[in-house]
Amino acid sequence: MKRISSILALLMAAALILSLTSAAAFADTESDLEYIMNKGTLIVGFDDAFPPFSYQADDGSYDGFDLARAKE
Repeated sequence: MKRISSILALLMAAALILSLTSAAAFADTESDLEYIMNKGTLIVGFDDAFPPFSYQADDGSYDGFDLARAKE
């Protein structure tokens, strides 16, 4: 039983170390907002079947709360 506990503790420690090193690799990258501002475009996906959140208007354009929030 003690051997299983030791192995489990080693596996947990290895997972912790791996997750910390992975997080450190991404720490130097730009933030999401900086990425969007540098690119100049924000692509938004939505489903037009859920009015009033998103729907297709009579003139064929898309409208709704989701799109209004994305525009803001």
